[in-house]
Amino acid sequence: MFSVTLLVFSAGLALAEVTPTAPGPGDAFAAGSDCTIKWDADTSGQWTNVSISLMSGSNNNMTRVTTVASGLDGTDSNLTPYNWTCPDVNPYSAIYFYQFTNGDDKESSAWTTRFTITSPRGDSETPEHDTQPNGDSIPWGDGNLAPSNDVSVQAAGSTRSSKDSDQEDEDDSDDMSTATRTHGSNVTDRKSSATDSSSCSPRQ
Repeated sequence: MFSVTLLVFSAGLALAEVTPTAPGPGDAFAAGSDCTIKWDADTSGQWTNVSISLMSGSNNNMTRVTTVASGLDGTDSNLTPYNWTCPDVNPYSAIYFYQFTNGDDKESSAWTTRFTITSPRGDSETPEHDTQPNGDSIPWGDGNLAPSNDVSVQAAGSTRSSKDSDQEDEDDSDDMSTATRTHGSNVTDRKSSATDSSSCSPRQ
């Protein structure tokens, strides 16, 4: 009985981390407009130094586009939903997703599913790739900030331009790609009730 109780308790701790819930598949945001990010707060008390990054790339080679926020207390449910200004990107496509990281613990990162950043007029193009490198039918592509990009980015209660954030990102040569994951038989996605969001890797 003790071992069963311990197993259940341990499983509860494993599921207590920050869980992204939005955006989800089909969501689209225009560059220069408000973008909304939602998550379920951590109940373990451990996610107290959360960074959120805008990402692109395949599931096993994720790359950071820009930093959205840092130094957030993931246990504070009052911080979600979180709004920021979507940057001007290239290309406008359904290839972007968010990565949540607690401090330097990249191995425990969590992700939203892929969503679309469109042009200010609402235009977008089909993702460059129809399937993941391993054959999964999940479209993807590589994105980056447009050269003229200079929109506001919130970080730990302050406001910066995403151009400044991107420059800081370039100084971090290992990027967020060190948290890349492949989809093996031992990988389980935890989907939220609101969206098809995964805590293991972006699925769509």
